[in-house]
Amino acid sequence: EWLNSTYPSDEISCISCHMTTLLESIKLSPMPSFLEERSGFSRHDIVGANVFMLSILKNNSEELDLPANQAQFDSTIAHANKMLQERALDLELNVQAITDDSLFIELIMNNKTGHKLPSGYPSRKVMVEFTVSTADGDTVFRSGGFDATGRINGEPDEGYELHHTIIDSEDEVQLYEYVMGDEEGEVTTVLTRAYSSLKDNRIPPIGFSTTHLSYDTVQIIGNALFDPDFNYDNNTEGSGTDKVYYHIPLLENYNALLVNAKIHYITLPEKWVEDLFETDSPEINAFEVMYSAEENQSVIMQEAEEFISFTSIKEIDLQGLTLFPNPSDGSVTISSKNQAIEQLIIYDINGKKVSEYNGVGLDELKIDLPFLSGKYIVRIQLNDGSIVTKTVLKL
Repeated sequence: EWLNSTYPSDEISCISCHMTTLLESIKLSPMPSFLEERSGFSRHDIVGANVFMLSILKNNSEELDLPANQAQFDSTIAHANKMLQERALDLELNVQAITDDSLFIELIMNNKTGHKLPSGYPSRKVMVEFTVSTADGDTVFRSGGFDATGRINGEPDEGYELHHTIIDSEDEVQLYEYVMGDEEGEVTTVLTRAYSSLKDNRIPPIGFSTTHLSYDTVQIIGNALFDPDFNYDNNTEGSGTDKVYYHIPLLENYNALLVNAKIHYITLPEKWVEDLFETDSPEINAFEVMYSAEENQSVIMQEAEEFISFTSIKEIDLQGLTLFPNPSDGSVTISSKNQAIEQLIIYDINGKKVSEYNGVGLDELKIDLPFLSGKYIVRIQLNDGSIVTKTVLKL
């Protein structure tokens, strides 16, 4: 993953992020006596991202006979939290448009690490919790988060959650993860049964390319491979980002709404350990007790909010764009009040391009949709360079 990024050419090594560089000079050995001090070394703190397991070790240090004291654990946990919250990910939340019945939000996640996010042991997930609520705190829409048992809302009991380009249902949640398959093509959490890759939509590092020599060992697997915004920016590969579009139906009139997005780093989710805890052994039983006693299953890496105050006008469009009718009966009209439409591309829900219109230069465009009924993503580029993504649901 690191090789397939800009980090090698920028001379940024793993040590640069995961170990603390020492400013002072070090004498490596007392012998021979003439050995001089040298600089450029790093302290072996080797900070990672597994805050959850560090907390388990800290809270059970006596039972596990661990030599580290509580202060040392606290220091390592603090460094791990700092890495996750300050050096791993940037988050951007954009309100794209508000119509008479829908709210369109764009989330942009930028991987700041030199490897895929999350990386390491395949139990690790990055989950997007997205909520829209009223000023009184009533929930209008929720994707992701946790239920009372610690399970991820929207994640299927069997199989795995697909990668999403657009989310318009509370039953859908964006999970960045690596999913292993056994010889039968079924999901497995046992490393020795892993035979194939069923999903890998972990956010790549900047500069990541599907044409790199090492790509065969770090492939993108599943729907993310066809997502036009996954590791792409303006059709250029290697952005190290992903965009998720939320289409929220507004069933009532609201004076104001609060949009909130939280990015969770999850080390060992409930669903992952279910198979493990079905096995009866002293070690597994002891670990199950320790696991169940932990309250915090995730670290919030980043959080973004946007407060939307509605005017007396029922329909607002932040970019001067309207798309109607939606749902469509077979044709759709795109109208732009402020800018000419330069390009329009339509993708299916899996990210496959199905139609494209270039250089139209119009402020209104009516097109027929000779496609099968379903959900489609419409990307509209205006002559000022901005891009707006909307959804067409054809009946």
